[in-house]
Amino acid sequence: MDLRVPRRTFLAVSGALAAGLWLPTVRGSPAAAEALHRRAQRTAAGARSTRPAGTIAAATDLLTLAEVAALAPGAARRSLHRTASLAAATAALAAQRAQRPSSGFITRAREHADAAGDGPLRAQALVLQRDGEGVAGHMMDAGSQASVKLLRAALHAAGSGRDTASLRAGVHYRLAWERATLGDAHGALQELEGADASVALTGSAPDYFEDADIRGGAAAAKRGKALRVARRPVEAEAALAEAMSTRLHPAGALVDIAKARAAAGDVEGAVAALEEGYLAARTAEDRRAAHHVRTVAATLPDTTATRQLRALIRD
Repeated sequence: MDLRVPRRTFLAVSGALAAGLWLPTVRGSPAAAEALHRRAQRTAAGARSTRPAGTIAAATDLLTLAEVAALAPGAARRSLHRTASLAAATAALAAQRAQRPSSGFITRAREHADAAGDGPLRAQALVLQRDGEGVAGHMMDAGSQASVKLLRAALHAAGSGRDTASLRAGVHYRLAWERATLGDAHGALQELEGADASVALTGSAPDYFEDADIRGGAAAAKRGKALRVARRPVEAEAALAEAMSTRLHPAGALVDIAKARAAAGDVEGAVAALEEGYLAARTAEDRRAAHHVRTVAATLPDTTATRQLRALIRD
């Protein structure tokens, strides 16, 4: 007789038990609901420096707790919907890094943001939707009007408050990249101005999963990424070098440096950046970044250096 319990059943039962133990505490207790939200904020803040599998597990547990608690009579529903949205967005971010399906998490993030009436959290879900749906084009420097539309909606939902400045900056940087790839270099530079102005206003925004990144080096990386496709190679490499000196896992910046060097005919320089980027991605278990390295490496001319690189990064 096989007494093994299917993993999905085990997780469902475990989640139900955890929610059952915790639910009496949060029912009718705004303080308990706020404590759960702070846990979600800490998980979001650590998402970039934590292995994706660990982040997905932690965020999914928080999502389950918040969703079950929100159904209870007398619960602080708005707070719990906000927590659920943030947890779902954090899980989606980690899933994208691990090249796992993220659309289900994004849908739940958006639905809970709408239930809470929280525009910035809805904006965050729209940004994730753009990042997920456009990933293949991003690797080949191909933007889309569909992505621009999502980002415009995100910018509108984010609002104009100072507490959402880092969120707006992230949206503007993405819009700059999209517009540059679509041939609108002037529009891209305008978006960069908007992004830089938002960065200057940033303060702590723990409900935004990229907040610490934007204030700690990602702004330079995103600026360099947009400047590269806007054909500003010198400015791009300076921004990317700045990002390299501040970011914990600079795989994305290294890929952009490689693309800039390849465009300038510096194949050996591109190979060196891709090799370093691959090692950074592997250390962080960022499968999306590692795949990006392989995609760019495949476009380089066949040389001894590129053959050695391809041997290193082979799946």
